[in-house]
Amino acid sequence: LRTPLAAIKTQAQALRRRLAGDAATRDSLANLLASIDRAGQLVDKLLAFSRMQKGRRETASIDLSVMLSDVVSGLAADAVARDQELSLDAAPGVLVRGDRDALEILVRNLVENAIRYTERSGAVTVSAHETDAGAEIVVEDTGPGIPDAEKERVLRRFYRLGNNGEIGSGLGLAIVKWVADRHGATLSLADVQPRGLRCTVAFPPRPAD
Repeated sequence: LRTPLAAIKTQAQALRRRLAGDAATRDSLANLLASIDRAGQLVDKLLAFSRMQKGRRETASIDLSVMLSDVVSGLAADAVARDQELSLDAAPGVLVRGDRDALEILVRNLVENAIRYTERSGAVTVSAHETDAGAEIVVEDTGPGIPDAEKERVLRRFYRLGNNGEIGSGLGLAIVKWVADRHGATLSLADVQPRGLRCTVAFPPRPAD
């Protein structure tokens, strides 16, 4: 699936360069390239989801501050491109036990969603902390939020909510929910006042190593 998408994108980019003087054609090709990128992201999510569902994966003790820092660093350019403030608040030593690759995908999907649906000049905060019951990862944004009637539906595969004119794959939160369930964690979505959404992944106590 990736190969034909890459070929189409290369041809569209070449055509855009040749027709740079035609504004209408340039805009149409820009929309085409954006659609190709979305299709590529969907393929990547489907492949990642498929790999996670195959067999039993190794688990290890994970320092959430390190993992969150890796994800935030990797997505910083996306936030900068939208004039957003992307911040991290996670002290070292907040540990969970799990599949690091799967949990990294969980966090990346949450942060990508927050960046995508938050308006320009908004803010996204990623944090982790210990609780009496275990540990939590929280991703909070200043976007439009999700209506209460939609909060359960957005966890279904391929269900898309067209907030802020953005079009997602409909898989991001479904994958987050699946990974959370496999780690005995709970995912909750809550409104933030006066505006925004808070996504919390609450982990149970970490078993002894």
